[in-house]
Parts: sequence; C-alpha cells; structure tokens
Amino acid sequence: MDMKRTSILAVALLLGALPVSAGSADALPRNGKLAFLSNRRVFSSTAQGESLTAIIKDRRAGKPAWSPNGRWIAISCGSTETSDAEICIMRPDGSDLKKITANEQHDDAPAWSPDGTEIAFVRDGALLTVNVESGEERTIVTPLALPSSPTWSPDGEYIAASASAPNSFGDIFVVDVDTGGAVNITNTRRQEYSPDWSPAGDRIAFQAYEETAAGGWGIFTRAVDGSDEERVTSASMFATVPSWSPNGLKLTFSGYDDVGRMGSLNGFSSIFTIRSNGSDMRKVFPHNRRGYFAPDWQPR
Repeated sequence: MDMKRTSILAVALLLGALPVSAGSADALPRNGKLAFLSNRRVFSSTAQGESLTAIIKDRRAGKPAWSPNGRWIAISCGSTETSDAEICIMRPDGSDLKKITANEQHDDAPAWSPDGTEIAFVRDGALLTVNVESGEERTIVTPLALPSSPTWSPDGEYIAASASAPNSFGDIFVVDVDTGGAVNITNTRRQEYSPDWSPAGDRIAFQAYEETAAGGWGIFTRAVDGSDEERVTSASMFATVPSWSPNGLKLTFSGYDDVGRMGSLNGFSSIFTIRSNGSDMRKVFPHNRRGYFAPDWQPR
C-alpha cells in the first residue's frame, strides 16, 4: 500500500473533505419503487408493498441497482447456471435488456455512478468500472483483497466497498477512484459487508455481525470518517443488505423478524423499511413462504 497516499486520503476523510450536502431534503430525489430479488427473479413494488410486479427471471440475477434517474435497473445476469454472469441493464418493466460487459469471468454487484455514465462492479476479486455507453472498462487498483458490494460517493470521487486487507477481515473501506488509495472506516474484529452511501454523502450504512439470539446480522451506519457508529435495527432481528431511500430519511433491507422453535429463524427473508434513526420499522412484504432479498430504492 502507498502509505503516503493513504495518509493523505485518511486526513481528507478526517477533515470531512468527502461530500456532505448542506441542502434540504427537497434538493434530493423523491422515493420511488423498490426492486429486489426472490426465487431467481427480480421484482418491484411500492414501498408500501403494493403493485408487486415480476420484472425478469434470470438464474444469475444479483442485487438490482436503480440508475440515478430511476429509468434503468442494473443486475448481474446469465441465462443458465453454467453461464458467466455479466453486468446488464434493463428498463423497470424488464424491456430493452442490454449486456454491458461480455467476458468469461463472473461480474457481479453493479453500482451506478452518480452521473449515470459508469457502473462499478466486482469481477473475480477485483474492483472495476465500465462505461455504460462505450463498454470501456477500467480497473481500480487497490491494496484490498476480495472487494464486494461497491457504492459511490455522491460526487463520484470515492467508492466504498467491503473488503479484506492486511490485519483486517470484512471491513468497510473508502477507495479513491483515481488513485486506488483505501481507508478502513470500520476497522473492527467483526464482519461488515454491503455498504451503501447516503444521498447526502455524510454516512454509510452497512450490515455487521454481532452474536445475538437472532443470528447476529444487523444494520448500522457510520459517518464517512469512520466515527459515530449507530445501530439501526434491534438485536432481536436478523437484518442484511441496507439501501438508503433517495431522500435519505429511511433505509430498506431484507431480514427476519420472527424466530421459530429452539430459537431458529423461519428460513424466509422479508423486505422492511425503517427510519435511519431506527424508528418506524415496517414490513413491506411478509415472507409468504418465499424469501425476498437485497432491495434497492428507486430515485424519482
């Protein structure tokens, strides 16, 4: 690791140089629909659980990601179990499907840049971006091992991802897109995954494992300099893969809130919304003997 470059980035983070919006919620997009996974399909619905719609069935479908203008959804896609997953985009009704990458490796975890021109993704343990129009790729060279679940800062200069590095295990890192310099903002002995950058730019949500009766995984947020951690979900439920609402007031996530005999989870995941302070949690969909996973919230 370039220690000089890392130190500069660390100072920038600690001084609050990363983008933080001082505007009102009116300056941010309105909340649209949710997109999520179930039974190898991508679905959408309102945040109140209305108008459930199956968008596409794909054996390789991964976490959906809405474009900044809310007019496209990115997913990992592949027609069969043996085909390599590519990064694809489609309209909210599943039409106009386009493959953005084409190779013999596994592409996953798409995340749109704030201007909608690029998608960050993971390919066999490396962090890359691809231009949506030209298909031109670039590799973000970082000291991280096995980065996953990238998410962009609102100004497009940084990407947060879960990764490993020397003396770390499943932490959340902030990566400079141009230089690859990386700063560990969690730096704990627990596991932390699935970061999502807030629309205002001031906090990052993620899932973290802390041993509890419900299985351990919960939703947390931290300031972008790594300070001020707050737990969003209670220790009595199992919660994963958070996504901020476009207006920055709420989070959606998948998880379990009912525990069966002997303390075991029921085996089916539901979709929830919750205010970022941990209040007003609502179940969008009960599991109905079918799990719902990995929601993302549409900007309008």
